[in-house]
Order: sequence, then C-alpha cells, then structure tokens
Amino acid sequence: MNLDQIPLFAAIKQRLQWLSARQELIAENVANANAPGYVPMTLKPQDFSDLVNSVGGADKRRHDGTAMRRTQAQHFDLGSASGERRLQPERVDKVFERLPNGNAVVLEQEMIDQAQTQIEYNMLLNLYRKHGAMLRTAIGHRGSGGG
Repeated sequence: MNLDQIPLFAAIKQRLQWLSARQELIAENVANANAPGYVPMTLKPQDFSDLVNSVGGADKRRHDGTAMRRTQAQHFDLGSASGERRLQPERVDKVFERLPNGNAVVLEQEMIDQAQTQIEYNMLLNLYRKHGAMLRTAIGHRGSGGG
C-alpha cells in the first residue's frame, strides 16, 4: 500500500518537502551573507486549508461528484504525478538591516529560521514514523522484521 494515499501521510510528506526547500533557501542565504546587494529569499508560508484540500489528489471526488481543481496558480498542483507542487522562492519583504554594500542577510535571523525548520522537520518525521508503526501494528506486523 502506498502511504501517500492516506491523507495524513500525504500532508506530512508535502510539509516535509516544503521544509526541505526552506532549508535550501536558508543555506543559500547564509552562503551569500557577504555578497554585495544580495537580498535573502524565503518561501511563502503554507496555507493549512490549501494543504488539507490538496492531499486528496486530483482523482478524489467530493460527495457531490465534482472533482477538486486548481483555480489559481498559487494553489498546490493537484495533477502532478508525484504529488509535489512547485515551490517559488520570493525575496524577503521585511529587511531588518542592510550592510553598506547592500547585502540584507541577517545571520541571526537565518539561524533562527534554520532552527525552527529543523525542529518542525524532526517533529513531522517522528510523527510519520509513529503513525507508520501504528499502521504496522494494526495490520499485525511486529517490529521492522515483519511477519
């Protein structure tokens, strides 16, 4: 059974992908901390209602027989085969300080963002593992050895 067919697992997977992309941007921001004129990049925060609506996939139909569809480009891509959506980085709107060379990366803020990202990623990974173990127990598998 593909765990991505279970809405909870699909939602966790999407959030983990978002957090991974955020971590990559944070690393890029830190790497460019001394680059003249560099403005840090970030990801638009996920909207929980969009996440909930997206985990069913394009083939899921509501009780009235209508299928979900994308109505705006910012919505999650329901039709992609992998279930991944395209994440678009954007420049940070609120710049706390700017160096004389025009660089707007604040290393302290990047480290705070990195720590928050890591904490949430670890929490979701633990939740994924626990629910997977609960499913294995429910179907009669004990431990990682099966049977």
